[in-house]
Amino acid sequence: MIEEYYARSESDAVTFSFRTIAFSASLVKKHGLDVFDYVRVGIDSELRRIYFSFQKDPAPGLSRLYSQTGRSKRRMIAIGQLYTQYDWLKKIRDEKVRAKKQFILEEVDPNNQSIYPKYKFFITMGYSWSTERDFDDSTQYPEEPGVYRLKKDGEIVRIGESNNIVVRLKEHYSTYGTGVDKFDFEVVPNEDERKKEEKRLLEHFKDTIGRLPKLNQITN
Repeated sequence: MIEEYYARSESDAVTFSFRTIAFSASLVKKHGLDVFDYVRVGIDSELRRIYFSFQKDPAPGLSRLYSQTGRSKRRMIAIGQLYTQYDWLKKIRDEKVRAKKQFILEEVDPNNQSIYPKYKFFITMGYSWSTERDFDDSTQYPEEPGVYRLKKDGEIVRIGESNNIVVRLKEHYSTYGTGVDKFDFEVVPNEDERKKEEKRLLEHFKDTIGRLPKLNQITN
């Protein structure tokens, strides 16, 4: 599932090993990570993101950020415990191809006050969600295969998958109309992976909310 989402540059990456997450020397220089000794780590299982906030002083819940021995300027944190809690992280740990265990560190949008300023950076594991788009504008419907979420007033009301999202969304628009105002999607080319991702998202929603999304209950 992580095959197409590894780092574009091996030198500017966050790398996963059996016991650590390592921030490359170029990332340390770019973001000034050499002045920090601790890092706060947050996990979002639904989006499969890991969030980071680097800190200078110790505090409850922070992990120690340490340097590699020798001349390398890399910084690392120990995350063995996270592997025992999140199965999707184990897949990265057990991946044999080194390039597939490297990811780009991205900055959190400072306008997203639900995450920022507590967390300043994140990396996404696996498929990434698009930005939200207007449901009543069919020119924004993607032709790619993937998984999508329909929303109304910020609530997810349907989760689905299609080999051509634009076709499915046009069908939904004729059915639901003003019952949906936004949507987002993940591009997932492989059919088996799409169905697995759709199932995972539905199960996560049901485990969190106690039911399926409103419009899934009509058809499922």
